[in-house]
Amino acid sequence: MTMRDSYLADVAKHITAHREQKEQFINDLRAHFEEGQAAGDSDMAVIDRLGQAEDVAAEFMTNIQIKLAGFWERTLAFLVDMALCIYTMVFMYGIVLGVPYMIFGGFSSESLLKLAEDVFTLKMLGSLTIILIPMLILVVLG
Repeated sequence: MTMRDSYLADVAKHITAHREQKEQFINDLRAHFEEGQAAGDSDMAVIDRLGQAEDVAAEFMTNIQIKLAGFWERTLAFLVDMALCIYTMVFMYGIVLGVPYMIFGGFSSESLLKLAEDVFTLKMLGSLTIILIPMLILVVLG
């Protein structure tokens, strides 16, 4: 890896913008190196002129507007996450109950109906509220 490549990688490491913006800025810096090379400057001279990689990245980041997700986007993401959590909990609850039913209760229709009843009733909602209420508060206050 050349000095130029390591410098550009170091600058890129300190930039937290979108990928397209980061690539555009790195390409602009690469153009500075090419112009310096055309003028007879070494990579070290161009790096000295540009400054420390952290400072260059910080200067670039001051000009970037980072748009955070709004309330509705975060709420939708929260609801999707909660739906996946509930689905996973119901699925795991069924597995945890299903294995003992299969081992000790056999495959009788009564044991499978009891399993289905336990899985799909609201018995586990009490444990879900312990998770849901703090997460809902975080989304609303977020």
